[in-house]
Amino acid sequence: MTRSTKRVAGSVREQVIADLKMAGLSRGTQGVYLWCMDRFFQATWVAPERATQEQVAAYLQRMIDRGTCAGTFKPVRAALQFLFENTLERSWKVFKKDVPCPRGDGCRMPRATRSAAASSALSAIPSIAPALP
Repeated sequence: MTRSTKRVAGSVREQVIADLKMAGLSRGTQGVYLWCMDRFFQATWVAPERATQEQVAAYLQRMIDRGTCAGTFKPVRAALQFLFENTLERSWKVFKKDVPCPRGDGCRMPRATRSAAASSALSAIPSIAPALP
């Protein structure tokens, strides 16, 4: 067992794995969630049962302040939400709030492609799909 695998402690880790499977998440998603949880506990050095809402909020805020990309931030937030809400049955406000995307606009598309002019230009392009006989 590596150091990171030990971060989410014994029985809690086993329960998380069982809950991830029960939720029907793919093996890949399960691995990502466990990795994200391990990173949180490596950074905070707190046991899952003793972690506080404030610690989770501070961790997520540090990610936002550092400019973490949405592709990294969103799985971390989802993994922590799964752990604390599903496995540890905690209903925390930090997961009820609409946390902004680290980029600040919450959108995955580049800003230019969201403008009205861009939408108008794209809709004016004729379809390149071949006509069916």
